[in-house]
Amino acid sequence: MSEYLKRVYHKEEEFLDAFFETARSASLLLSGEWEPNYWCNDKIRHHTQSLLSTGGLRILTFDSASVYQDKKGFSSAEIVLKSSVSIVTVRVKKTNGTLIAEKIADQKRLPIG
Repeated sequence: MSEYLKRVYHKEEEFLDAFFETARSASLLLSGEWEPNYWCNDKIRHHTQSLLSTGGLRILTFDSASVYQDKKGFSSAEIVLKSSVSIVTVRVKKTNGTLIAEKIADQKRLPIG
């Protein structure tokens, strides 16, 4: 079954409003490496970007999420998480009504400076 890109989210709070359970599935897979930030806003996002640009962000934080759908509706999402030391991508698929998360990328970042 083919799927298509429905929307790309750049604001964590908007993604969580629409796809809380999807984010929760990714968080459970990562066992504490990432927790969704339900209080995220522009001020927090700016602070996070500042830490990321100086190499001071040690925990994974939300970067973006791409949501896909097929003719039945939501089919999957890819969540990109970043820290100063790594970039992780998690895909959450809906299979037979169940959300299944898998880590599809875990790349180390080069040190800044």
